[in-house]
Amino acid sequence: MRRIFNKSLLFVVVLLSAYSCSKAPTVNMDTMLDIVDAYPDSVLYTLQNVSVNDLDDEDFAKYALSITWALDKSGNDVGNDSLLRHAYIYYNVHDKDKYHARCMYYMGKYYTLVDSIEQAEQCFNLSAESAEKQKDYKTESFSYEKLSRLMADHAPHKAEQYAVRAFDCYNKLDCRDSVNLVYLLLNAGYCSMQNNHRMQAKDKMQEALHLSTVINDSTLISSSYQDLSVLYNFCGQRDSCLCTIRKACDYQSQPNISCRQALVDALLSNNLIDEAEDELSKLNPTNDIGRYSKLYKQHILSIKKKDEAKAVLFADSAYLCLEKMYSKELDAKSEYYQNVIHETQKKADAQRLAKNRGLIILLEVIAIVFLLYVYNTHKRQTDLKLKNEEEKNRMRLAHEQELHKKETEYLNAIHEKEISNRDIQIGVMRDFLLKKISIAQKIEQIKETPECRKILQEDDWEELEVFLNSVDNMFVSRIKERFPLLTDKDVQLFMLLRLQIPTNRIASIYCISEKAVKQKLYLYKEKVGLEGEKTSLRAFVETF
Repeated sequence: MRRIFNKSLLFVVVLLSAYSCSKAPTVNMDTMLDIVDAYPDSVLYTLQNVSVNDLDDEDFAKYALSITWALDKSGNDVGNDSLLRHAYIYYNVHDKDKYHARCMYYMGKYYTLVDSIEQAEQCFNLSAESAEKQKDYKTESFSYEKLSRLMADHAPHKAEQYAVRAFDCYNKLDCRDSVNLVYLLLNAGYCSMQNNHRMQAKDKMQEALHLSTVINDSTLISSSYQDLSVLYNFCGQRDSCLCTIRKACDYQSQPNISCRQALVDALLSNNLIDEAEDELSKLNPTNDIGRYSKLYKQHILSIKKKDEAKAVLFADSAYLCLEKMYSKELDAKSEYYQNVIHETQKKADAQRLAKNRGLIILLEVIAIVFLLYVYNTHKRQTDLKLKNEEEKNRMRLAHEQELHKKETEYLNAIHEKEISNRDIQIGVMRDFLLKKISIAQKIEQIKETPECRKILQEDDWEELEVFLNSVDNMFVSRIKERFPLLTDKDVQLFMLLRLQIPTNRIASIYCISEKAVKQKLYLYKEKVGLEGEKTSLRAFVETF
């Protein structure tokens, strides 16, 4: 019996030696990270032959970071964290490592793509802090640039500071790329504009334009002019906006649909209806966002042409396009989470197999010698399999619950965004009317013989009706249907109340006193069935 055991042990040693010799040659992961910036395609090709099951935690983290870095340099979005997250977990613990900053940077880019703004901000801040300690000015600059874009809309003061830091950090590099300098200047100008520092924004954008002209890059020149047109539009300089966006289109080496759409916006702002319609007919968007933008501009164009039927048609088409776009995004997220589950299961199975491979070989050899252990071994493996299946089912159920929660949150966010868009458009229309009333009052004040004239003409009332029907869930049509005895004049007053026009401004529109307006509002309560109730007519109309 002892001789049999010794022979079996020798057999096991031979098998394990053969197994060790059969491993694939290893790749130096540090070398891959050193050359990935210059040769991303070569890194991707080399890493295809690496057996990830043979890598330890550190090399696997470097492998995951190399793949992500190479894909990003090749022009692909970091939209899948199934591989990058392994590096993120490792470098979270080893935050002194020189690759910690770059890993946090790419994790921030991933969170940005999946709309996890707070987590993205946290990752970019960690990346910038770590890069500063390592004197990695390139990664530090890129992290601050991404932070400035994140903050531009809701924290413009911080965004401007981050944009300036990004430019300053990049300027510390010995080998600076002029193209990156231009884009960093344009980003800094945009953030200054968002912070209402208009002169600083103009100086930065003109500096970017000058640098683009020096290096004679038509694409950069076009981008600079396009950003300047955004600034002029922000400042209300419609002529300058139109002039610069025309130049942006002229400098395009190949058609750019976003630039052409900006040109259409500028033409509409300057009421160049025919030219805007001609430019719109040339737009052939290839994605859902582009198609939605074109339909919305056609809707605005129809309103300006006072074509109510087309305005409503284009508004409905734009809404359907938006709904389709959101549905596709939701489907993509669902597919992504399913893939994450699948990849996690594959990884768990591969790791379990790698850890137990030597033990499995040993058990198989021992089973040949000791046949009596076969039954117990089989039973143990069966129990382990059942336990794993139960764990997988538990994980799948937990994931499905989490997915349902995210879908619900996503749909709620879409609803809130639609309400916000409606309020913004109504607010813009209200501001427009108030400005028009103020201008009319000032004109009357400077006249030698002031007289009260109608501020809103019949065409204005028709445009308001089209606007409220298309933006505010067919408000005018619903009012007319609910209260068919209301006259056109009555409905016009209700439209002003819906837009939350103050009483004194309503008095100016009708050329009557505020007291007369208040009496009129009181009398109208009877027409809508509010007689004797505490609710005011204005409150009723605003919440109708």
